[in-house]
Amino acid sequence: MRFYRLLSILTLYLLSAQALLGQDYLKTLDSPEKYLQQKIARTELGEIVIGTSSLEALNTGDDGKIFLSKLDNCGQLRWSYSYQTKGFYAEFRDIVIGQDGSIFVFGSAYQGFDERVMLLKVNSQGEVKRFKLYNTGTVDHFTYNIAMKDNRVLAYGLLLDWNIQKQGFIAVFDDELNYEWGKRFTPFDTGGEAIFTEEGGFLCRSDKYTYMLTPNGELQWASEGTSDSPVPTTGPVSVSGGYIFQVIRENQSFFYKLAPDGTLSWKSPAFTSTKYPASIRRESNGDIIAIYGYPTNNTNELCYLWLSADGQILEQRRLVTAQAFNTGEIYHSLDEDGYLTIAGNGASIPATTPSLRNFLLQVSMEKEETDCFYWEPFQETFTHDYSPKATAIDTAISELNMSLYDGSIQIERASTLELKFNNACESTPDQSQLEIDTTLQCGENWLIDLPSPEFIWLDNASSEPRLVEEAGTYQASNLSCTNPIAYTYTISREACSCAVYLPNAFSPNNDGQNDQLSLFSGCTVSQISTAVYSRWGDKLVENKSTDQIWDGRSGGKAVPPGLYLVVINYQLMDEVGELQDGEIVQEVMLIK
Repeated sequence: MRFYRLLSILTLYLLSAQALLGQDYLKTLDSPEKYLQQKIARTELGEIVIGTSSLEALNTGDDGKIFLSKLDNCGQLRWSYSYQTKGFYAEFRDIVIGQDGSIFVFGSAYQGFDERVMLLKVNSQGEVKRFKLYNTGTVDHFTYNIAMKDNRVLAYGLLLDWNIQKQGFIAVFDDELNYEWGKRFTPFDTGGEAIFTEEGGFLCRSDKYTYMLTPNGELQWASEGTSDSPVPTTGPVSVSGGYIFQVIRENQSFFYKLAPDGTLSWKSPAFTSTKYPASIRRESNGDIIAIYGYPTNNTNELCYLWLSADGQILEQRRLVTAQAFNTGEIYHSLDEDGYLTIAGNGASIPATTPSLRNFLLQVSMEKEETDCFYWEPFQETFTHDYSPKATAIDTAISELNMSLYDGSIQIERASTLELKFNNACESTPDQSQLEIDTTLQCGENWLIDLPSPEFIWLDNASSEPRLVEEAGTYQASNLSCTNPIAYTYTISREACSCAVYLPNAFSPNNDGQNDQLSLFSGCTVSQISTAVYSRWGDKLVENKSTDQIWDGRSGGKAVPPGLYLVVINYQLMDEVGELQDGEIVQEVMLIK
């Protein structure tokens, strides 16, 4: 039976115009002091997934939650969930989106002095698909970042143990979060980032140390910055022919490029910036875009610059808005249509004047001005004498043994009091939503036709009719920012009755046919208890084996042919995971 629940419908009609691909917006996070730094990842549809976690849990060690929220290309909230590890408190560290739209989260889970590496995989609707906790075998660790390439997940961080030098670790998992292998290495310092190289190897930075590893985790080279060399604060970012890093010294920043063998290719002019690292990404044409903070009195301005492949600063712009910023860590993403999305986190020292701290900004790079903000060109670069210098170092590298730890995770829709975004600019139109709930009968499926070609399925970007057989939530949208419409199909399925069959005869004569009395069912046998009685009521057999009902023996000896009473109490798991109990009381003929 199907029924329709209208939440808010403005006007539903077939769209005649092409849907817009994006929308400018500026959103702020309620109570930013309660959360750790937020990071973002972009889907192929231009949606933004935001990850963060509770700062209160870090301070108190209690009730730690990870928060994930997805916004569509117009800034409309699609879903928001909190994820809580049972018995642990969780700390969010990094987020990445896989090729199929799955969302991978990296962090740590703590229970007193017990610390675990945490990996979480959810689907495009936020539903948990995999959750893993791993032991590192050390007393302490810090998780830094993850990356993905060819359905492999790279995890990077720091290990601490009693009376030993700091060690870095790199661990590789498949896309089901199964551990494949890992390495630990020294020397190592606090902080850093690791990436996949174009060749499938790994490049790791830890302050003044840089390591290049092969695809199997063997060391190719390692270097240490000299005492008079500036320490990189950002990178590596893979570009054609090498890797980009950023250096910040005394409110001035510059970029430099290392070749694959670790030698210096070039360094850029310097520019004024805050002490916080820029967010750097390579664009499709080979250029680099960097988002950074520019110090102004007690606040700072949000700026970007374009860097050419040979290290020239091509363009600088600052964001002009009616509100000031107080920005610390910044993360950004730029889609193919020119929409730049920036996640800003509050600076460590609050500004003395009103300013935006935690925010999410999306703006088109193609527009000169919007109703709420615009980019203003400016130019401020300097020549400098800073030059990165490094020497080769000996590195001790060994195997990292990570063991799986039993754990569970609870998911719930995040309360608007826990995680709430406010529009700092004029809001976009309310999204019209149509929710369709359907219960499928046993064996039934449903072919869903979308309203028009402008609508696509959000989990696979297809507009084709869809044959739905499994329970779950399926969403489609027209991706319009002027007339946004979304359909949500929530599918449940009635459990099929678990049919069972017990033969009324069997012949345990070792001829390979019907030698065992077996119970047959289309459902999974979860538990079973079997008792066999003689015709005079004597109990001959009692077992709880799910593999074997009866082999025609009692006390290890074959029983004579004849009629026996078999009593079976069973528990079966149906196709939707529900348990069904039943009992069979049946006479069975044993034939020789």
